[in-house]
Parts: sequence; C-alpha cells; structure tokens
Amino acid sequence: MRSLLFVPGDSERKLEKGFEAGADVVIVDLED
Repeated sequence: MRSLLFVPGDSERKLEKGFEAGADVVIVDLED
C-alpha cells in the first residue's frame, strides 16, 4: 500500500472522483 485517500462521503461526485484518483486505498469519511 503506497497511498491513502480520504474522501468525504456526503457527495456522490466527490466519491466518484476519489475512486478515479488512482490511490491504492480510498477511505470514505462518513462523519458529519
């Protein structure tokens, strides 16, 4: 594992961009 990307889970657009970013791991932040 080389890279972690934290993505806010409140926006579908942000999630899509996060998964397309090429990170090894995408961590979805579900906190308000």
